[in-house]
Amino acid sequence: DAKYQYHVSMDASRIIKGNISSSYPSPNAFEFCSAINNLDFINADERGDTRYFCLFRGCDSLTNLTFNGEIIHNCFEGCPALKSVTLTTVTNIDDYAFNGVSTLETINLGELYYLSRIGKFSFGGCKSLKTVVIPAGVEEIVPGAFYNTGITDLQVSQENIVYSSNYEGVSGAIIKRYASESSPYPMIVQGAKITKVTDSESIFIIGEYSFAGIEYEEGSILNLPRNTTTIEDYAFSNSKNCSVVIPSSLLYMGNKVFNGWKSNQSITIPSGITRQVGSTDFLIAYWENKTWSLTPVYDEKFDFYSFCHLD
Repeated sequence: DAKYQYHVSMDASRIIKGNISSSYPSPNAFEFCSAINNLDFINADERGDTRYFCLFRGCDSLTNLTFNGEIIHNCFEGCPALKSVTLTTVTNIDDYAFNGVSTLETINLGELYYLSRIGKFSFGGCKSLKTVVIPAGVEEIVPGAFYNTGITDLQVSQENIVYSSNYEGVSGAIIKRYASESSPYPMIVQGAKITKVTDSESIFIIGEYSFAGIEYEEGSILNLPRNTTTIEDYAFSNSKNCSVVIPSSLLYMGNKVFNGWKSNQSITIPSGITRQVGSTDFLIAYWENKTWSLTPVYDEKFDFYSFCHLD
């Protein structure tokens, strides 16, 4: 009648098996345990109690993981060798769950029928993660869930009623069909290297952290939907090697949208936008209280002003 069973393969010649029958594995129980390289963790508790805070954080030899249970804050954060993850019956991947696992290559999200939530920075910094499939039951993807990843193939199950990866002229992104009850417009929640935009009459919102931390090919230009009205906080922060074309429909820009940009990047702004956007002058573009030299370059062909700051 054990609540939990876990099997830890420490090396090829030694397997440790154990049962926890009277108590939960405590938070941080295996934190920074360098001996674990393969892990099969089974939650046998029918009540579904979840108390796995930082449970395996910093296990620097862990390479393969099979996990059955809820994944709570920082559970596998900073496991620098983890490459393959297989999850079963997971309903929630909490904040920072796999944050900083730059070696993670595969995870079976698309097979998780009961998964409903993906938390903030849960896959932040997973630069080796190229393919992500959002299953049908996901109802909430918190901003920044896939911050600073290397995703080149991003899909959403066609059965998902909240999110889509091909909607109103935008493909190769996670799009929330309606941002909220008070703002009934689609929102780009997560972009990728392969995000494409075609003509669309729909009003769009560029969500918080949606393109943040993505490293593009040198000289890439990101064209936003032509009826974009809002760009939320940190939307393009620390994205690399790209430039952005701002549509003339823009009405509001959030805080630190272009934080961390370098001198090889530029923002193209229609000449008609010279007014205040949000609480700070649009042309200053929230450079995180740093002093940047903004050099206007007039392009007669497109009647645009391009602004790039100099280091």
